[in-house]
Amino acid sequence: MKKTLSIFLFFVLPQIFSFAGHFQAADRITLDDPVYDDFYATAGEINIHAGIRGDFVGAGGRITINDTIRGDLTIAGGEIQINGYIGDDIRIAGGNVRLLQTVGGDLIICGGAVTLDRGSIIYGDVIVCGGSVEINGIVLGRVLCYGRNFLLGGRIESTAEIYAEKIELNGSIAGKTQLAAKTISIGENAQFFSDMSYWQENKTPDFKNSFKSGKPVFDSHLEAKRNFGWKGFEFNFLKMSLIMVLSGLLIILILVLVCKDTLLKAGEKMKDNLMSSFGYGVLYFIALPLLGAFLCMTIIGIPLGILLFCIFGFSIWFGRVIVAVTLGNLIQHKLKLKSGKLMLFTVTAVCYLLLWGITMLPFIGWLVLIVSVAGVFGGLVGVAVGWGKREV
Repeated sequence: MKKTLSIFLFFVLPQIFSFAGHFQAADRITLDDPVYDDFYATAGEINIHAGIRGDFVGAGGRITINDTIRGDLTIAGGEIQINGYIGDDIRIAGGNVRLLQTVGGDLIICGGAVTLDRGSIIYGDVIVCGGSVEINGIVLGRVLCYGRNFLLGGRIESTAEIYAEKIELNGSIAGKTQLAAKTISIGENAQFFSDMSYWQENKTPDFKNSFKSGKPVFDSHLEAKRNFGWKGFEFNFLKMSLIMVLSGLLIILILVLVCKDTLLKAGEKMKDNLMSSFGYGVLYFIALPLLGAFLCMTIIGIPLGILLFCIFGFSIWFGRVIVAVTLGNLIQHKLKLKSGKLMLFTVTAVCYLLLWGITMLPFIGWLVLIVSVAGVFGGLVGVAVGWGKREV
């Protein structure tokens, strides 16, 4: 177990010490004094009224930025409004996102409603995935958008790819354009300065006199891209699944080599006291993030709090792996299979792949996974605290 902890800390500690800068966690955070380093914050409401010289990473229900951020901006929230200059890239996940200022780098947003107001200038590329997307400012880079409704009232100075249910264009696009939607509407102020490929259901759009150069061409292949590029999504899903399976097998190999006895004991405890193990496991998954959040509220406890969050993330991400190694140990021990780490790895790998298959089943699969993961981690907690030991 000590070897496992050493390996884990070898990978985790560099991330903890690289988490330099100012950190705040509270119900409400208001920044009134300048920060000359990176700034990290999590709260129900975050208001930035002073400049940040480094990056800002934040998460909250409502986030308002009224001053300059010189570095990157990475935030997640329900309501997000950016009134200040952002010197580098922006990455946002939010319910409603509104941008009114200049961005020095790229803008990447995933949100329910995304609005780039008049007066906003994006010097890099814009990549947006949202329910409703409205661009009334100026984008100097390319635009890639997947949304339900898209409205252009501003200017795009490079190429544009827009896939939506409904597209309304009443601004200008300088570069080549690809459009795919059920409905494409061209306004009186629309201007295009290069070729356009488009797909619209049923009829041809009325382009009026919007083309100053170039011409529109119907392209039936764009229909496949309209529904958020599912073919590409499926490929990425398969690729990610393969990476997760291979990384899981690697972790299995490490666990088999360094702590198979501990996991065997955990499996025995789970088998003999399933309900108690399950209760301990549920408590583990509830208490660990709460304790981590509590520690992060104090300056001295931040490193330990982050370590607990890393352990919690590892537990969630590799829950199948831990369960598979535990079951593999039990099966090898109870069936009295040929001893040896190669046999244990083989049995564990089979258990792991079976778990992957089971979790693909709707509801039942995830129920089995939740119970088994909680049970195994409850058994590990029992081993750690000496629960269930008998006095001789």
